[in-house]
Amino acid sequence: MHSIASQTNGGNSFLNPQSLTFRYSYRFQMVAHIWLETWYKIRLINKTSLYNEKLDSLKTCSKHVL
Repeated sequence: MHSIASQTNGGNSFLNPQSLTFRYSYRFQMVAHIWLETWYKIRLINKTSLYNEKLDSLKTCSKHVL
């Protein structure tokens, strides 16, 4: 891990490759976490709305039957 990072950075000692990769990976993790959270919330909202629609359709069906 360290050797690959130092090779890609051209062996610059003042630019610490580990801190750079950590910074970018941390940012990526934050973005991924936010994206997953929003996706999960959207899925939950969709599920509840579908559930409510099913309930409504059941109510209308029962009204028609009764």
